[in-house]
Amino acid sequence: MPRLGLPTRTWQQIEGVAPDGHRIVLLDDTARSGASLLRSARLLRIAGAVVTTAVCVLDRDAGATDLLANHRMTLSALLTDHGSTP
Repeated sequence: MPRLGLPTRTWQQIEGVAPDGHRIVLLDDTARSGASLLRSARLLRIAGAVVTTAVCVLDRDAGATDLLANHRMTLSALLTDHGSTP
């Protein structure tokens, strides 16, 4: 049962205002391969959104930047983990 004052969820892949024609920036906590960001971008693009930018807190440097670049997107990260150094 929904709490008072909160809308019920429809469990659609995209909820709220239709993204058609809107510019959308994807936000994620951690980017590894970039697959989940790309999946989200594809769904939004199918719905008509313009998605060219993703932002994450931590880029694990595991291919996300290159994958997204291959799909006309840029990834900006607050921090990048280049792996451990001996």
